[in-house]
Amino acid sequence: MEADENIEALKHYYGITQQGELVVRGIEIRRHDIPNFIKQFQTELLYTLFDCKDSAEVASKGYENCLLLVTKTMDKIMTGEEIQQKDLVISKLLGQDIEKYKNLFPHVSAAIQLLSSKGGEGRRPSKGDTMQYIYINSKHKNPLRIVVPLEIL
Repeated sequence: MEADENIEALKHYYGITQQGELVVRGIEIRRHDIPNFIKQFQTELLYTLFDCKDSAEVASKGYENCLLLVTKTMDKIMTGEEIQQKDLVISKLLGQDIEKYKNLFPHVSAAIQLLSSKGGEGRRPSKGDTMQYIYINSKHKNPLRIVVPLEIL
């Protein structure tokens, strides 16, 4: 069945082959618009989970090791240690011209910011352009302050 970006994955699973390769469906690691930081984290998490000899060990040792990795990664995020800006970039395609959007989705917000940057002489993003942006404050009440386009950083 053809994949549609608007429909969630029909199957969600992950595993590891006998050759040590990950097989994943329906999770973020497969998406093209997810930051490298998230992809690297999920990859490391799955290899950590499956670094066991049997399913019982996965449920005990693998699970405990994953909890440690999550804690370590949260510490990295909180301190900003070893995280580079380029690893946090999200890329999303503008499916239509900015004026046609009824909601300020993050990629639309980034496009509007680009349009109004540099004293009104900013780049004019349009349908088909890929917007690259980083979340700076996901809880901000103003949707134009949630993300910032990579070109402005």
